[in-house]
Amino acid sequence: MAARGQGGPVNPATAVAWWLRSAERGYAPAQLALARALAEGRGVNADIGEAWLWANRAARTGGDAGTQAKALAQSLAQKLPPKTRQSLLQKDEAWQVRP
Repeated sequence: MAARGQGGPVNPATAVAWWLRSAERGYAPAQLALARALAEGRGVNADIGEAWLWANRAARTGGDAGTQAKALAQSLAQKLPPKTRQSLLQKDEAWQVRP
């Protein structure tokens, strides 16, 4: 809602905060939205590594969001050095969905 200005003005930072809460709980569309925001620096400082992590997580879920996330993750991976990707994969292995 905050991303589209529903119920108030457009507020990308608030949208990112809500996407993060949902993404941490395993909701793939929020993971994808968060990855896009991080990749573009919309409502948050741009961070290609974190964007790739969230896109990768969403890609594993399948479905429409997973398909879109897979394409985004592949695009972002090209911008990351191999050592950075490896480090991020290790970080991702330790990640767990929050209850």
